[in-house]
Amino acid sequence: MVAGQQHKKVAFVIQARMSSDRFPGKVLLPLPLKGGKPMIGWIADQLSESAVKADFIIATSSKSSDDMVYEYCTTQGFQCYRGDEKNVLSRFADICRKYHYDVVIRLTGDNPLLDIPVIEQVIENHIKKKNDYTGTKGLPLGMNVEVVSAKRIIEADAYPELTDDEKEHVTLFIKNRASYQKEILDFGSEEDLGQFRLTVDYPSDFAMFTILFSFYKHPGRSGLNLIRYLQKNYSWIFDINRQNVQKRQYERKEDEIEAAKKILVAAEMHRAVEVLESHIE
Repeated sequence: MVAGQQHKKVAFVIQARMSSDRFPGKVLLPLPLKGGKPMIGWIADQLSESAVKADFIIATSSKSSDDMVYEYCTTQGFQCYRGDEKNVLSRFADICRKYHYDVVIRLTGDNPLLDIPVIEQVIENHIKKKNDYTGTKGLPLGMNVEVVSAKRIIEADAYPELTDDEKEHVTLFIKNRASYQKEILDFGSEEDLGQFRLTVDYPSDFAMFTILFSFYKHPGRSGLNLIRYLQKNYSWIFDINRQNVQKRQYERKEDEIEAAKKILVAAEMHRAVEVLESHIE
């Protein structure tokens, strides 16, 4: 149990579904590809090593395509909640109401590598500071953490004019409200681990993880220590999916334009960058 958790009811809630525009069925594909366990299984195994006393719940949709997720959870003894496919916020709010949680750690089924000491630190800080929302930055894409007050999730779900983005992205409403107490913990370092892509949206992401998890040996090679080991000895592994573009929401038009310029530069489309910059000016 982390410091300050004694009177808090905590849950790890992992959102996962089979449908995906770019890579359907990814959450139940085995890692490594031959003979491994699904990504959800990897997440469960890593969380079982945590000192945080918390429930583990898979939040999937009620669509028939996610029957396989429910069946897998049943065979593994995982709790599984099924709700609206598009309104993911409502799934989290229903779970908070049903089980009376105080704190929720939001994870996703397509981010299979965790760093347990980081997660524990974020949870402890969140509870100690009495934050409504605590997030991280500076970690590899797919390893950042969000810890949220269950009360605020329920409040957000009850808001009468939620946008589609706020329904789909669980913490967006809370992050965009100045009245809530929020904190972002920076885990960036000279190693620049934030440059690496540790999420699965494309087949090339999965190919990279198939190699990555073949090196996984607990506890010496887990979490960020595994990334450091691979960076030092097999850095080419991270080139496999480096070109992939991450879908995200930008708060400002300028941020989206900067992201577009980086994509164009990576593709060596320098004249297109010049045209874009000339129109901005």
